[in-house]
Amino acid sequence: MCNLRKSKAAALALSLTLTLGLPLQGSCKEQESAKAEETQPGTAEAAPETSQGTPSNEIKTLDAAAVRPVSLTASLFSTGTFLLSLPFAAFDPAIGPQKSWENLIDYPYGYTFKRPLGDFSGSVW
Repeated sequence: MCNLRKSKAAALALSLTLTLGLPLQGSCKEQESAKAEETQPGTAEAAPETSQGTPSNEIKTLDAAAVRPVSLTASLFSTGTFLLSLPFAAFDPAIGPQKSWENLIDYPYGYTFKRPLGDFSGSVW
């Protein structure tokens, strides 16, 4: 029974490690090269070698595990709000059904389904 618990804990740790994109073991070559760059005198600090356009695995995981479910729930709530407000929006020329549709249907569903995973740059909030 104790071995089963240890194996479950190991499987959970492995799955979390793979999900978050963390390395299982630190790369010695990366650590040595980082130390060598730090110890060289007269060299300017270099920017990290990550591309500016792609989000990290941690951000993508956070987006998929937390932000997308919350935004899906908000999208469903805003759909109900749209249905309840539609009679009032139809008679108000300042708002109108089209503007109500854009604000309560298009933006939330676009944020939930059309946005690339981990990209928060185009959010309307």
